[in-house]
Amino acid sequence: MKSKHFTTVLISMLIIAFFNMAHVNASIKTYTIGVGEKLKLPKKVAIETVSKDASEDASTDASSEASTDASENASSNASSDASNDASSNPASKASSTSDNKVVEVSGKTVKGIKVGSVKLKLTDGSKVKIIVKKAPKSLTLKSSASYLFTNDTAKLLASVGKNTASRKITFSSSNKKIATVNKKGIIKAKKKGTVKITAKTYNGVKSSVKLQVKSSSKLICLTFDDGPSGSTPKLLEALKRYNYHGTFFMVGVEAQGKKSTILTMKENGNELGMHSWHHDYLTKMTLAQVESDVAKTRSIIKDYTGVSPVMFRPPYGATNDTVIKALKNKGCPLIMWNINVNDYETTSSDVVYNNIKKRVHPGAVLVIHDSHPWSVDGLIKALPELKNQGYELVTVSEFARLKGIKLAPGKRFVGTSK
Repeated sequence: MKSKHFTTVLISMLIIAFFNMAHVNASIKTYTIGVGEKLKLPKKVAIETVSKDASEDASTDASSEASTDASENASSNASSDASNDASSNPASKASSTSDNKVVEVSGKTVKGIKVGSVKLKLTDGSKVKIIVKKAPKSLTLKSSASYLFTNDTAKLLASVGKNTASRKITFSSSNKKIATVNKKGIIKAKKKGTVKITAKTYNGVKSSVKLQVKSSSKLICLTFDDGPSGSTPKLLEALKRYNYHGTFFMVGVEAQGKKSTILTMKENGNELGMHSWHHDYLTKMTLAQVESDVAKTRSIIKDYTGVSPVMFRPPYGATNDTVIKALKNKGCPLIMWNINVNDYETTSSDVVYNNIKKRVHPGAVLVIHDSHPWSVDGLIKALPELKNQGYELVTVSEFARLKGIKLAPGKRFVGTSK
């Protein structure tokens, strides 16, 4: 019995030891740096090299790199001079040339010397793994927004070439009065104008993006009904030329076969919306029929673009409790208007043009039918004048975001008086 008990205890101890060892290995912090890049560790290195993974090519260690906490700004600010640490820890300095110089150690600071990986022990007994990759030769920089409005923010996304690394990427703005950028790559728009934002790696590789900052003081929602039509591509080209955007409330049967046009809408930064399948009176339908109509219209737009639209404008603006409930069930805000140019009462582009000029005001939700060629021509004629007057033409979602308006499912939105 004693022998059996001893065996059981021994097995238990081995299992515990195994899991403790696994936990220790799993808890090793991994850092990825480039050749020539410095990294400041939380503690000084006590014994420089625990083990060197000579067989590991740093380019195959993507999973380890993903586990690195890239948000540790203290660790990423490795450009500080480590000579003070070195003088207080001669042992580290003396041993820093070992291990074929995968890394060089001076106090808390580790510098990448050549591609490879190594494990180091710190003064508190913890271990870290350092993966050294090639120094970056290229830098890709993208912004989460192609333009900004005053007080808007955007996030910069910077990435170096494959199999290279740079923990520290610094950002700068060409004009801080127009926009600033912090060390995390967050841009804050401040004033109307154009600004260049630049990113730089530790070894001097640079990349830049230009951003336009627009004023949010005079906003108009451009909304288009009943399309897409043969005139819609002409409209899209004009909007792109002036860097304006609108919300297109499409009729399902009209959208059929116009994938290219709808994709251009999306790619140009416009908003995709729904205007029912057949342009019927939804107020004459049951709840199930309205929900089916919304789902069918949404489906074709999603099939063409991958976008599942939510903005909905009922034909003729006709609603009742059933329609509102159906839209709420389908997650759709009810988008109406406060400026009608009455383009369905004329065939003259000049009439449309004059109606726009006379009726427009900040906060207007303008309804125009891109199914009418004269409507498109009248708006295009008005665009340069609207721009000269300082108006910015935006989508419904942009307007609501900039004005702090919540667009809730089943809730009506008609614009503002200013």
